Amino acid sequence: MSDLIKTLSTGSPLQEPFHQALEAATPDQLREALQAKGIKAANRRALQSRIFSLEIREAEEKDADTERAGLFQPSNATEGDSFMDAFCFRCGQWGAKGCDIQGRTMAYGTEDPEYPREWTYDAVGDPTCTAFVAAGAVAGQPVRIFAPKGDAFDAFVADWCGSCSRYRGDKCPIYRAAAACEVSDPEYPKEWRYDGNRPVCTAHEPAQDGQGAEPAPGTSEPKPQPEPAPAAPQGLPTPEQLVQETLHAIRNNIQVLANLGWTDGDIAAALADMMPGKRKVEALRRIDSLQSDERFPASVLLGELIATSTKQLRLAMVPWNAMPEDKQKDVLGRVRQDCEKAARSALRTYASENRTNFMASVDGVAFKPNGIKVSLTVGKNEYAHLLADMAGDEVLIVLPENFDMYSGTGSAMRTDPDQRELFEAEA
Repeated sequence: MSDLIKTLSTGSPLQEPFHQALEAATPDQLREALQAKGIKAANRRALQSRIFSLEIREAEEKDADTERAGLFQPSNATEGDSFMDAFCFRCGQWGAKGCDIQGRTMAYGTEDPEYPREWTYDAVGDPTCTAFVAAGAVAGQPVRIFAPKGDAFDAFVADWCGSCSRYRGDKCPIYRAAAACEVSDPEYPKEWRYDGNRPVCTAHEPAQDGQGAEPAPGTSEPKPQPEPAPAAPQGLPTPEQLVQETLHAIRNNIQVLANLGWTDGDIAAALADMMPGKRKVEALRRIDSLQSDERFPASVLLGELIATSTKQLRLAMVPWNAMPEDKQKDVLGRVRQDCEKAARSALRTYASENRTNFMASVDGVAFKPNGIKVSLTVGKNEYAHLLADMAGDEVLIVLPENFDMYSGTGSAMRTDPDQRELFEAEA
């Protein structure tokens, strides 16, 4: 298996090597990666989406009547449908449905002079949205972008910055310079440009030499060169800025992944995979105990209850109706014990929000001036080493639920008598 196929099938979609491999791979290589053993579910979805995009592009290239820079009608039932299925890297949304262009398109017809002509094809043939490109801007040239404090900028910085070699623009010094002033400020950094369908920062590109510049109107002098963009702020960001930037990056990446069809479980597993040491092991263990599309394992608990309830019926040698009453009581007693164990486990899981938990006996509680000292005895189990690692740190104590509140069985424990009641027989 080549390195490219290995990256496509098992690499983390949250990291840039996967994106680079996805863009460099041919359709045949993408199909080969789909057949690779051990391919991750999230990788499979990304590969299938990329193959579909390449097939659409190939079909359009064969059609000489296709207008490469034209606009599909997002609300019609033909081209617009396939166009809306494409991911817009500029809006950070999956198709036109999540973009404000769709709202305007539904409000105005194509005959309206204000009809938004903001969907086009980029340099590599992918459909993309130009809603946030300055009027008159040329693709590949530095453009003045929208205010960084708006939602649109959040999507803009969500992509890889080729110049800084960082994932997301908010890790780039240009971001901090842009965040310090508004778009109307003359010193607003004009250092973002579009490279294909991705925004990149031009902070480290050499200045243009200006050769061949046209004369300024009414003069024979060459046009003055545009002022260079302000230098990026020097020094490292403060811890508070790093926290805000990190949270900012996580929020937008999660939204983009959700738009790509990732479940909460997929995203959590990918994030946990990047954690160091024992935290990674613990995070993955907790995620493995969850369904991929649920925060709490409701279906898992339901499955345990169903399996527990039917266990005794599966072991029965005769049908329920053919059992004597005393045998039915024995079966129901065992079912109650099994279900009570599963129900207690369910209550513990929900009470602890699926955190690592185990039972302990309280040996003593001593009230002291500076707090309360509690002595616990915990049986030896697989989590003992985790508790030892937490020595000196804080832990969360969750008191067990009062199971008696949930232990009512109603008529579930009723058996069928061997003989009918006398009055029922006379009736």
